[in-house]
Amino acid sequence: MHKCIEMTKLALLPPFNVYDWLERRATDAESWRRGWDDMLLVSNHEEIDKALLARNDPLIDLGLAKYTVSYDVARELFARLSHADPSQQQHNFTLRLATLSNRCLMPFTLSVFGAGLFKNANACIQWLNVCDDSEISSFFTHPKLDNHFLRDFLEGEQPWNSIQEDKRMLAILKLAESDLHESCQLRRRRLRRLTGRRQMG
Repeated sequence: MHKCIEMTKLALLPPFNVYDWLERRATDAESWRRGWDDMLLVSNHEEIDKALLARNDPLIDLGLAKYTVSYDVARELFARLSHADPSQQQHNFTLRLATLSNRCLMPFTLSVFGAGLFKNANACIQWLNVCDDSEISSFFTHPKLDNHFLRDFLEGEQPWNSIQEDKRMLAILKLAESDLHESCQLRRRRLRRLTGRRQMG
């Protein structure tokens, strides 16, 4: 279906139907594998997601947090908790957890999740030092967590050495527990080497 027709249809649908459309788009894995190499198709869906975000509906926002393919949309939903009024804090915290669990962001690459949510390493570290434990759990068990991000985090060089130790250890625990990533066993061996190296130091 042409992008303009799809956007017009979605603009008129009730929020529940929009959520259902986003969910079906995410679960139709075979068509994603066939189609997401087409950058124009990806761009079209990113535009659709941005238009849906502009509807400013709580249920649609939840669907976008879980299933958006746009990092711009994900970043906006993720950041809402930082400037939410008290009456919206619980909903925006739910949006943040859903964003951290999103499996649809940039699906035409293999390891992209992580750095894409933050402007830079310092922004990520600032979040890690104040975030809730459930956020760390969602983030560090994500199967698309970027390998370069993981390497920098685990090696603990500047600026990553400014992460609070309790947060770092919880993240490492969640990484070690995770069975979601294809290279989980390799990741566990790397964790053992790195943590062993720290203990010897």
